[in-house]
Formats: sequence, structure tokens, C-alpha cells
Amino acid sequence: MSENDLFRTPTIASPYPEDFESVTEFVYKSHLYIGRKRNKVRRKSDSEVNYVTLRDYDVSFKVDGKPVDLTVPAGMLTDLASVPSLARPFLGRVGPHLEASIVHDFLFIAWQLLPDGRAKEKDWRFANEVMYAALRRTDMKSWKQWSIRRALNNFSWGIYRDKEPNKDQLFLDPARDSLFDELHALAGGGQGPQPLGSPEDRPLRPSPDPGTVSEPLTS
Repeated sequence: MSENDLFRTPTIASPYPEDFESVTEFVYKSHLYIGRKRNKVRRKSDSEVNYVTLRDYDVSFKVDGKPVDLTVPAGMLTDLASVPSLARPFLGRVGPHLEASIVHDFLFIAWQLLPDGRAKEKDWRFANEVMYAALRRTDMKSWKQWSIRRALNNFSWGIYRDKEPNKDQLFLDPARDSLFDELHALAGGGQGPQPLGSPEDRPLRPSPDPGTVSEPLTS
């Protein structure tokens, strides 16, 4: 862990429904901004990440016909799309599935931030269905969507329930971490840390549509 990695634990409401039958009408509501840490952040012995959501990422969908808004908090650490090395010739870590993968990553760790801190199979199934609903809104070929859904449903439960040993190291702190300090300085024209403005004011490169991913900023 770098001495420049400063963390926070966001307070969230549960993103999981009590029960559900279907997830439909997924909508990407905001641009996705991704930054890259200069050095990887070690979260546990076999997992290192160096990408982070730079701003809150908003999506919406319907659960059994009822509208739901979901926000992935700024500062979430991610390895982008988690694709086994053997599958990468067919499915890269970046592509039309990236935005869906970021939402899926959040739903795979959000239970650790809740008071009971228990991994539940129904919440795991919900995370996978949200991922599939998000993929249906992209231009990804249907056979790839089906392959991802099958792989998640058959092989991802163990990943979901594998609790991070330090839940307070799942999110970098946008108010204190060095990556965000540099972005504050950029937003202030090099005059030091200042509040970041509206999306139009920030010197970040957005991804306007799922599948169109700009080069991450590097700290």
C-alpha cells in the first residue's frame, strides 16, 4: 500500500431489494470517469487494483417494474472488468461491457458496507441480473452477453462472498487522496486544491456512451 493511498468508508443505503423477479429498462445516466493510480493498491494478497471512479456514477433501472436509482460512489477501487486471462482474447477488460462491470463491481462489494455485513445469495443473483440488464443496453454481441451471464451465474458466487479483510480500504477518499489532489489542482488551473465544478468544468475525459472509453487519467 502506498503512503499516498488515503481511504474512506462511504455510508450507503442497501442497493439490494428484499426480493425480485426481473431487472429491466437499464439506463446509463451519467458519464463514467476513471482514474489510474500510479502504483497499484493492494487490497489482499491476490488482488491489486489501480483504477478508481473519479466521480459518482449514476444509473437507473426497474426492479419488477418499479424505478430504482443507483449511484456508484466516487473513489471506488476497481480492476475494471474482471476477465480471466484465458478469456481475454475474446473479451477484454475494457469494451462495451466496462460501464456495466463498474456497476457490477459496486454491487459485489456493497454488502460489506451494510450493518449486517453478510453475503446473501439473493443479493448476488441481483447483482448479476443488473449486470445483464446493463449489457443489453450496449452493442455487445448477444452471444458474448449470454456467455458473461452464464459465467457469472455459474462461477462468481465464491468471488462475491469473499469478504475483503479491510472493508475500510474499498474506497479512496476523494477529499484527501493524492489522485484527487491532482485533479483539484487541475480544476483550479494549477492554483492548488479547489472544489471541482460541474461536469463541464472538470478537465476530465468522459465516456459518453457505453463502449466508448477514454484513456484514464493517471496519478
